[in-house]
Amino acid sequence: MKKILLLVLILTGFNSFAQIPSSPGFHLLTMAHDSVSREFLVIVPNSYSASTDAPLMFCFHGGTQDIQSFVFSQIDTINGGREELWETADSNGMILVFPQALVNNISGATLWNDKDLFPQVASPYDDLGFVLHMIDTLSQDLSIDTTRIYASGFSNGADFTNLVSSQLSCKFAAAAAIAGRTANPVSQIDTSMVFYPLPTSPVSMMIVRGKRDNDVTYNGGINSGGTNTTSVFDDMYFWVAGNACDNNLFNTTNMGDTVQIRRFYQCAFGTEVKVVSLKFMDHRWPDANDGFYWNANKEVINFCLQHSKNNCSAVQGISENELLHNISIFPNPTSGDIHINVIGQHVKSIKLYNLAGEFLKEYSSSYFSIANLPGGIYIVQTETDKSIFTNKLIKQ
Repeated sequence: MKKILLLVLILTGFNSFAQIPSSPGFHLLTMAHDSVSREFLVIVPNSYSASTDAPLMFCFHGGTQDIQSFVFSQIDTINGGREELWETADSNGMILVFPQALVNNISGATLWNDKDLFPQVASPYDDLGFVLHMIDTLSQDLSIDTTRIYASGFSNGADFTNLVSSQLSCKFAAAAAIAGRTANPVSQIDTSMVFYPLPTSPVSMMIVRGKRDNDVTYNGGINSGGTNTTSVFDDMYFWVAGNACDNNLFNTTNMGDTVQIRRFYQCAFGTEVKVVSLKFMDHRWPDANDGFYWNANKEVINFCLQHSKNNCSAVQGISENELLHNISIFPNPTSGDIHINVIGQHVKSIKLYNLAGEFLKEYSSSYFSIANLPGGIYIVQTETDKSIFTNKLIKQ
């Protein structure tokens, strides 16, 4: 523990920078993005050397939290607190980045922008662009292994981790979402769920959910705040579909009756989907001292480091830039009705194909139904007056 605590002494406050510091320690920095000043903490490991590319992990705090409450207020050097995350990263030569979400004027608290799918509290800030900006800046100033960039997050930060991993899937090799979800309700009144678009390239994902969580309920449904949430199974099958896994090939490990781990191992390009269910966990990032018999500070890093992305072999033929800024398809997966929205563009035609590339049907409206089709994976091609988008569509 002492090694990490000594590093804290290097932290001197927020500073604008011309270059990311490369000296080991904690560096609290600001950058301008989209005409807004953004803050982030970079932790450089003791073993860092400019001659060796280091893995990089983003850690996104929860809604209403900030860097202070997520990182520094969770230290417990006797029983094992958040400092174990720094130590695990340090022992593996990993650079950690803790970005700061901005305060949403509608909700009155910090909130990551998860695709503006919940208009009552949607954040107006370009958080996906902020992540891309940080990756570019860090890669210019530090020796980063771009095949080993990872994401992790808690609560709303886990929602954002799911979104970042799906929307920027060519950047991230693996991710871990703790107490998060893969969809948002349309509104407090309309509780139907709008799922994030599926990833363009497979990303190994670890989903961690607590069975006593009243905020992101394990079995889905309305939470303690009156908001609809996805179940652990919704999130699991979102990533099973997104990584083109064989959903019949998985193994299950039980650690007594407190921890269950389900792992889908036959997925595209060597990826995997791992689901960790914690019997006694409520809504939190589990440290060693929480008594849930599973320590996220070690397990998240150990999981991600098993994976690298040596190429971006797309499951769908669409660029990240197109998916990030222009098109949304929801709900996806679906049992019937589909809505396709392309921002700032006029939709000319929508064509549906099976995975063998055989044409099935053309639709004249952005609202249509595939209720009469058998369950499976389809390809939907949307032609606009400016672009052609190709996406994967899951029929449940």
